[in-house]
Order: sequence, then structure tokens, then C-alpha cells
Amino acid sequence: MDLNTLEKKIVLVLKNNHIARIDDMALYSTYVWDIVKNMGLGKGWLVEVFSNRRFRAENNIAPYGSVSRCRRKIQEKYPELRASEEQIKEKRELEKKYKAYALQKGGATNE
Repeated sequence: MDLNTLEKKIVLVLKNNHIARIDDMALYSTYVWDIVKNMGLGKGWLVEVFSNRRFRAENNIAPYGSVSRCRRKIQEKYPELRASEEQIKEKRELEKKYKAYALQKGGATNE
């Protein structure tokens, strides 16, 4: 995968999808869907992307980590493509709730 091409694709996703600016899974799924939507894979595209390295290589699909790193680099260069303050606050609140849950003694039960 050419990194300049990847950067251009990620910039387009970030411009058009405000959720992708703060959620890497939304970013990755939009990025991948733009590549595979015309392949006729139906629901099988998800399995292929996440479990088949050869499929990703043959179709020039960057790995999840590369897309995430690319987003961070782009958002450093283009502050207007960052998440809004409201989105950042909401994400921090969710992280606090998750940390509190994770630190509970005993964790979840199967009742």
C-alpha cells in the first residue's frame, strides 16, 4: 500500500465522516468499504478483511494499525479534521465509565 494514496483516502473519509474523526473502527470500516463495495463479496467482506492477509495485500487494503497511525498524522497536519470538543468529552466520559467497570472486583457474572 502506497502511503500517499492511503493518506488521500483517509483525508476523504475524515472530511465526509465526522464519527471517523474520533472512532478508528468507524474510520477503518468506511475506508475498507470504499474499496470492497464493488467486489460482490456480500457479507463476506468483513471476514476477508480481518482474517485474510493475502486478501488485504491483493486488494491494497492497509492494516488497521496503519490507518489509525495515518489518521493521527493527518489530524496533526489538518486540525479541522479532528474530532469536535463535544465528541472528545463524550469519549472521555465513556472511557471513565469503562475504567470504573474494569476496576470492579469480581467483574461481570454469568447469571
